[in-house]
Amino acid sequence: MYYIDKMPNVITIGRVGENNFRTLQIDMTEWMKDMPNGTPSIVVIRPEDTEDDAYIAATTFVNNILTWVINASDTANTGTGTMQVWLEEVNDGAITRRGKNAIVAIRIYESITNRKSTPSQQQPWMDQMTSLKSQTVVASAAAQTAQAAAEAAQEAAEIAAGIAITQAGQINLYIDEDGHLIFAYTDQVPVNEEDE
Repeated sequence: MYYIDKMPNVITIGRVGENNFRTLQIDMTEWMKDMPNGTPSIVVIRPEDTEDDAYIAATTFVNNILTWVINASDTANTGTGTMQVWLEEVNDGAITRRGKNAIVAIRIYESITNRKSTPSQQQPWMDQMTSLKSQTVVASAAAQTAQAAAEAAQEAAEIAAGIAITQAGQINLYIDEDGHLIFAYTDQVPVNEEDE
């Protein structure tokens, strides 16, 4: 709350597009002592407007408190505008007295003014994490399958080599009672019938 006889030089009244969110209150008690039948108002010039665009803000006045609930029309533009409190006394339809405080700069800050719904191509954070986890699981399974295939290929190559050596007569192959394939090496060089 501000006091009419101690108003600051600058007051921030909100951000562009804010509506009925901020309230400015001014205690008019000191002025009402001198003009008890006066009617207070706030004259506003928005940022980017001129004095020809000045308007009276929508206010209420109760118990010497002047209240301005700032709406979207008041915060239409970003930048610095001005406001001034007037106190007027009317007799027989004519303004007989008028008081004004020093002009106060009003500041309206920039903001995001337009919005759309979430684009369909964007996934919420949790969906993205779940998708990444699924991709990791698939990649891990593919790596394990590839490793198993490589091991099988190596085993097949070793068996083929063993068969080739066996056929050359240096290794004897047999299956033991537990079903294991056994390679038995011999240093005896086979003699071809043609060599005899």
